Amino acid sequence: MKRFLALTVLAASIFSCSTNDELTQIGGSDTWVGPEITQGPEDKLYEFTEETQENEFTTLEWSSADYGKSTEYKYNVVTSVEGYENEEVITVATASATSSVLLEKEISKTVNEITGVTDPSDVKEVRVSLRVESYIGEGHDNSPRLSSSMTTFDVIPYMGYQPTLWLAGNFNGWNHNDADVISHDDENPGNYTNIIWMSAEEEGSIIGGNFKVSTMKGWDATNYGMGATEGTLDPEGGDIPVGEPNQYTVTVNIDELTYSLVPMSWGIVGDATGSWDVDTDLTLDPATSSWSVETTLTDGEMKFRANGNWDYNLGEGDADGQLSEGGGNLQVTAGNYKITLILDPAKGTYTYTLNSI
Repeated sequence: MKRFLALTVLAASIFSCSTNDELTQIGGSDTWVGPEITQGPEDKLYEFTEETQENEFTTLEWSSADYGKSTEYKYNVVTSVEGYENEEVITVATASATSSVLLEKEISKTVNEITGVTDPSDVKEVRVSLRVESYIGEGHDNSPRLSSSMTTFDVIPYMGYQPTLWLAGNFNGWNHNDADVISHDDENPGNYTNIIWMSAEEEGSIIGGNFKVSTMKGWDATNYGMGATEGTLDPEGGDIPVGEPNQYTVTVNIDELTYSLVPMSWGIVGDATGSWDVDTDLTLDPATSSWSVETTLTDGEMKFRANGNWDYNLGEGDADGQLSEGGGNLQVTAGNYKITLILDPAKGTYTYTLNSI
């Protein structure tokens, strides 16, 4: 069965101004001219393959928009798929450029992200449409926008591996949130990984709970549960147990149908702690998403690191108390301290406190 998809240049609000009075505020004219595509793909069938993904698909060219004012206009290609609510924006030109080279993989990836299709046997010929959208300034929701008409073609996209898989479990109310995804590792095909905080409150207790791995943002596609043994996945399997509430490195191999959960354990290290090789361990408090320790520091430097190695370490951030991954060493003065590392699970950001005791 042919699956019809529309890859369109369509923002959430193509015409964000609602009245002519609003339009005339720029340039003193209510006659605006939107961009029009002057060169694009032919209206025929294209077939993309793994071998041709880096190839140029088309050079899309368009005429300049005119808002009645001499200013810099910017342009987007905004993509949507018929039958799906979510849309994807590809920013293809800024600084008033009026052309953009589109690669095969950009078209395939956009269709992939919107539909969540991963099984090559499910990929059929699709009908695709392209539009160009212009805007002024930074493209905020209230920024005036004008859109071109469509150019259309048929394509059999190469789906390959989708960019992300979604996790849903007790830790996020069994919802498929965009923040709770594991991303594909392009250097290790089939592998998906991320660091996720997994804890939930149940009957007054903090638990790790359970979760499942989904190929779409919802329950309408494949939802992997635990296989016959721990560490294996099965599309018909039950909930995957987390164990203790904690922050985990979650890894899934979609080809081998395996998964792993490695709990994060944090410590401090540096000449201020006594060693750049041996960590002073922090203790987890899952109720506050924090790790802490009471210890004595000397004048010097330190950093936070996970699991006793440098794969994931936190140092100086943009402001006092903030941390950044791989940031510079933290300067400390000698004293007795309670040191607390605090995670914001919703944002995935860290802060710390260093309180004298």
